[in-house]
Amino acid sequence: MTLLKIENLCYSFDGNKDVLRNISLEINKGEKIAVIGNNGAGKSTFFLCLNGVLKAEGYIALNGEKILDKRGFEKLRKATGIVFQDADSQIIASTVKAEVAFGVMNLNIEKSEVIKRTENAMEKMCIKSLSSRPPHYLSGGEKRRVVIADIIAMKPEIYIFDEPAASLDTENVGVLERVLESISNEGKTILMSTHDMDFALKWADRVIVFSHGEIIADDITEKIFLNDELLKKAGLKKPTIYQIMDVFGYTETMPKNIEDLKVILKEKFNEKQRNISC
Repeated sequence: MTLLKIENLCYSFDGNKDVLRNISLEINKGEKIAVIGNNGAGKSTFFLCLNGVLKAEGYIALNGEKILDKRGFEKLRKATGIVFQDADSQIIASTVKAEVAFGVMNLNIEKSEVIKRTENAMEKMCIKSLSSRPPHYLSGGEKRRVVIADIIAMKPEIYIFDEPAASLDTENVGVLERVLESISNEGKTILMSTHDMDFALKWADRVIVFSHGEIIADDITEKIFLNDELLKKAGLKKPTIYQIMDVFGYTETMPKNIEDLKVILKEKFNEKQRNISC
């Protein structure tokens, strides 16, 4: 099912140089999409256009309905929740609980539902113990949990994460991974920009590659990361696991994570031992 359809999307900050040029794609229900590319490639601007924060030229349709007016952009913002790179730019309330509740309160739903969603979101992000704390005085990882809880409480159809794991420690990356899995299991669509190719390989079903404001590739994860010419053009490195398999000259089904790699290496080791014994 297509949630968002984008055709010939263009955006310029100054009216002269396009930051985005002729972006066309479809985003479907339940997809896990990694958006990759170097700094300045257009990823963050693209996200802001999808969320309706920036109004671009071109065609955007949500659930088959073209976005044309103020009412359409309001629907778009409700359907697409975005977590920015800089958590401080997103936090406005004086306590964590008030911050998480703020967005939900603007959805015109019953107070009991606001309370329920706020509590559930804080519990999911493991921040209930911080509910009365001023969010601006929290650690970077805790702030990131708060702004993710903001979006979870609003229950959008599409979650957009702009470099969510940047500067997070191991514990907070683990929390993020569990939350992403939970959101995906609910059938929600997730778009995430990341510079971590290992994480993109492990997590995403589909990868979109940006370069100089354009999409230069859009395919399943394995095909993107096996395309040496494409990665070189985009200035990106292969995931570490693929680099390891290149050393071994392995060209069969590629591993997506360490556990897959262990299985393959064990099989190759056992095969080598059998050949030696023969």
